[in-house]
Amino acid sequence: MSELTARLTDRLRAQKSGRGTDAYLVIPPGDIVSLSVGDPDLPPPPHVIRAAHEALDAGRTRYTHWQGLRELRVALADKLRRENALDYSPDEVIVTVGAEEALYVALTALIGPGDDVLMADPYFHALPKLVTLAGGTPVFVPVRETDEFALRADEVERRVSPRAKILIVVTPNNPTGAVLDADALEALADVARRRNLIVISDEIYERMLYDGARHLSIAGFPGMRERTIVINGFSKSYSMTGFRLGYLAAPAEMVEALQALKEPLSICTTSVSQWAGLAALTGPQDTAERVKTYDERRRVLMDGLTAMGIPFVRPRGGFFLIANISTTGLGSLEFCRRLLAEAQVAVFPGALTSSRDDAIRVSWLVPVDRLREGLRRMQQFVERLRAGAR
Repeated sequence: MSELTARLTDRLRAQKSGRGTDAYLVIPPGDIVSLSVGDPDLPPPPHVIRAAHEALDAGRTRYTHWQGLRELRVALADKLRRENALDYSPDEVIVTVGAEEALYVALTALIGPGDDVLMADPYFHALPKLVTLAGGTPVFVPVRETDEFALRADEVERRVSPRAKILIVVTPNNPTGAVLDADALEALADVARRRNLIVISDEIYERMLYDGARHLSIAGFPGMRERTIVINGFSKSYSMTGFRLGYLAAPAEMVEALQALKEPLSICTTSVSQWAGLAALTGPQDTAERVKTYDERRRVLMDGLTAMGIPFVRPRGGFFLIANISTTGLGSLEFCRRLLAEAQVAVFPGALTSSRDDAIRVSWLVPVDRLREGLRRMQQFVERLRAGAR
């Protein structure tokens, strides 16, 4: 038992990297304005809730096929064809317990010990941990404000080694809000084709677009379908985070390898959530109204940060932006600790989602009045810092 305990302790240390991530994933009780997480506060569409109730009432509570309900996979294949110009059969779609399980299954199935997995830095905070759990090595590719945080192909290629196996592309991006255009995606596709990289394309924010941005999937570029796994879910577009419902689409030859992990990992995705997801796909779509609400909040947040003199890159997608707090004189961990303790506002430290400690990740998933209140508190906090009240 002592050997097992030691192994688990070593793994936990490797995952945390000494940075105490857990403290920023749980917000304490009290009058806290939380601008830290990507959990939409708008409710799921009414027909989704009805479908979940109806599934319970009809006793649709048993195991489904390990890949998911046939009806849902047919609807997902139709959605991918209609909205993304991607041609997958229902048998090439796997329904997962959220998009994060899809990421875990894909990474664990495809990489071995020592394989490199390239990703943009800043990154979704769980990605390096998922790569490490799968036995791989995260390789961080810096993205910069001067490029509007776009992932550049030349920066990727510079870091491709003989051990490189996978490139992760997230667009629209968490945490930067960057949306990659056709030229950027084609350049990345060129690197993947020449260097024989598998691409995992995380597209869960595909409908959260602003300022005329357009979502494109790298899987649709020439020669990319056979080397790409597309990952998506229902959490963001339909506010179904608690339903834990995601999916991936992959070439048929990859599905068998993915089955070897998905089936023993969770048997199947929750049946009730799958019926609710089918209703989400086939029922009325209110995404435009949701995006309009989120866009209003995004603009309030940007105006508030501008008034504080805190620079940021205008996000064109998703729920987050990266703000540069270097003028406050604090690193991101200390800034976030003190902002939470002294102003009761929660934001996410850049040190936990990137290699830099001079930035924070801020979301806008609260009503406008609460957002304005959080910004008011934050501005007072920043003014105290700049006045030397440290």
